Amino acid sequence: MVWLPHPFFDRLPSAQRARGLQDVFDRLIEGASERTTPAQGPLLDVWTSAAGLVVRAALPGVAAEDLDVQVHRNVLTLSGKRHPEEPAEGEEVLLAERWSGEFSRSLQLPFSVEPEAVEATFRDGLLELRLARPTSDQPRRIAVQTA
Repeated sequence: MVWLPHPFFDRLPSAQRARGLQDVFDRLIEGASERTTPAQGPLLDVWTSAAGLVVRAALPGVAAEDLDVQVHRNVLTLSGKRHPEEPAEGEEVLLAERWSGEFSRSLQLPFSVEPEAVEATFRDGLLELRLARPTSDQPRRIAVQTA
């Protein structure tokens, strides 16, 4: 691929030109390398409340039997594998951007979790974990006595 500057490009301030050129090089480098795993593991959404945490992980194309969820004290680890898809006979791959291979991601939780109290559901490529806060760590209302 040969990159030819557009006449408009010459009228941009030098910082914008540099960013534009950097974007071109980034795309070239990305296209040249084989993508095998997401940069940081699965994308996560995490919510917290007085009752505990909800963690959602986007895992499209991953089978439930290829997932491993572990909790040890205040560290949650998600790992697994997404198998590559091979083209059918007579088909040729023109573009393959989806990653395949093994992944692992650990998340430090704001409190220790009882592994027996973790609920996990997996549907449509979305893993949802509900991690209960230990009762000793939950806020409690203290009744104030009057004298």
